[in-house]
Amino acid sequence: MKVSLRYDTLKVFDQAIALLNGQSLSPDYSLGYFAKYPNNIPICITTALILKLPKLLGLPTNFFMLYVQLVNALMMCISYYFSYRLLCRVKNPKVGVMFLLLVLFHPLTYLIAPFYYTHTISMPFSSGAIYFFICCIQEKESVKKRLIYSFLTGFIIIIGFKIRATVMIVAIAMFIYLLLNLKMLTRKSLVTVIAFICSVIIGFSSYSIIEKQYVHFNYKDTGYPITHWIMLGLQGTGGYNAADDNFTESFTTKDLRVKATEAVIVQRVKTLRVPGLLRLWRDKLEITWSDSTDDFIDNLSMTQNYSSINDYISGSNNDILVSFCHIYYFVILGFMFISILYALFQQPKNLLFPVMLNFLGGILFHILWEAGEVYSISFTCSMLILAADGFHICFDKINTIRKQKIYIAFGAISTCLTLFSLIYIGNKMIHVPYTHYNYAAKQDLAEPDNPFPLLSDTLCQTFTTNRTFNTIGVKVRNTLGNENCSSYKFRLLNDNDKILYETSILGRLAFDKDYYRIEVGTIIPNKTEEFKIQIIPDLVSDVHCLTFQSYETGNYDIYPNGVLYKNDSPTLGDLTFIVFHKNESTFW
Repeated sequence: MKVSLRYDTLKVFDQAIALLNGQSLSPDYSLGYFAKYPNNIPICITTALILKLPKLLGLPTNFFMLYVQLVNALMMCISYYFSYRLLCRVKNPKVGVMFLLLVLFHPLTYLIAPFYYTHTISMPFSSGAIYFFICCIQEKESVKKRLIYSFLTGFIIIIGFKIRATVMIVAIAMFIYLLLNLKMLTRKSLVTVIAFICSVIIGFSSYSIIEKQYVHFNYKDTGYPITHWIMLGLQGTGGYNAADDNFTESFTTKDLRVKATEAVIVQRVKTLRVPGLLRLWRDKLEITWSDSTDDFIDNLSMTQNYSSINDYISGSNNDILVSFCHIYYFVILGFMFISILYALFQQPKNLLFPVMLNFLGGILFHILWEAGEVYSISFTCSMLILAADGFHICFDKINTIRKQKIYIAFGAISTCLTLFSLIYIGNKMIHVPYTHYNYAAKQDLAEPDNPFPLLSDTLCQTFTTNRTFNTIGVKVRNTLGNENCSSYKFRLLNDNDKILYETSILGRLAFDKDYYRIEVGTIIPNKTEEFKIQIIPDLVSDVHCLTFQSYETGNYDIYPNGVLYKNDSPTLGDLTFIVFHKNESTFW
């Protein structure tokens, strides 16, 4: 599919290319993105360091995005390995194998692999820190090994914390676990604690040295304070809100931002009161932890090559995959519940308590912080570890029941229910029609950088596809609504500049921040063919006009299959546009 990185992760990747080429991190990049969000500076520097290898090997730049996605998959595998080793050590190899089976059949193992960002890159640091912490606790003979385990625990936590702050929840979970088991602490533990502190100091110092090579501006005053995200989490359903972002940005100093956001926090808490807060927290829990897709549909929706694979994964035919995600996630939650319930009746020395406390910390953190579907990704290993433990407990108990009739009855009922569901759903897929949106090309990025209206210039966007299409959409800004009297000529041309379709884009019919969709008739490409979208101002003025949104990353061509021309001169950006085939039919 060649999935493209999007949103924040694209900004991180794009600026990492600049660092790789010898530039320093820009405080002005993308409207001051890193000046406002310095928490993403470490992942940007990490990305630049990761990209040094393909550059050294002389690989082309257009391979870099795939390369970091492969590194992302590797980091996920490392986190799974640490989790597997943890279960083998704490429980037994059988439980470890159960964990690997859960990972193997978990759809998100594959669907979030291209989503290179702090959610996934931080996973091995959380699971690795817990693993080395348990190794340190269990090591009774060798003091040297205990010191090494303690040092690795602290160092991994600090490096992981710089990449994503939620890794620090692991340290808090460890501290609580030690408080619950004070008896295991002895005088010899003091040396272990010293090793941990030394690793923390070395970790912070190492990062500071590296950061100074790439960052030459002071972000202490420009960066958003912690109170900004707490404020953000107290409105709507606790997700990102552009109005709150603009509000915080409007203040020039950190002190002013802290005071302003604190005042809004107090005001919102008073307005919500206890019933409102409880409803808000419920909504934030639902958004963050009950979504079984982790927003993979949006993150995989923009790719370089579209085919039927896209239709069944991120397109309008993904019903089967999404249903499987829901079912699988429900099973994981069920096994997790069994594991946690079973642990509550045991002593706090249960070695999976740090994992449970880490998961609990994630829940509490995102009740206070910003909520979102992707924020549960960094806790995937903790969830699967507990699910594997619950899996083992459940079937261990079942195996004690030596009654063959129960097994036969359970198997028969399960088989009948499965067959009934398949027949019922399959019948709908064959007989019930619905609207398919099969994409042929897509350059769809939020918050485009081009704020200028189209008054006199001619725009021409090329795109390449081998798929049939009948609809083209271009994203526009229209602040006047239906009072906009502007008009633009729209033309679709082939690679020989033959006009395949021509119409007018009317301002009064354009919705603000939305795609103006044009049905161009069914176009069947001759294998892989290049087409051109041409937009020419017809009836416009300084007041009555549209802004045709485009996006330019700055250092990396996010849409290599097309070029945006302005008055026949190529630009470094592309229009924000979509090309798809819309039709009414059954699933098959």
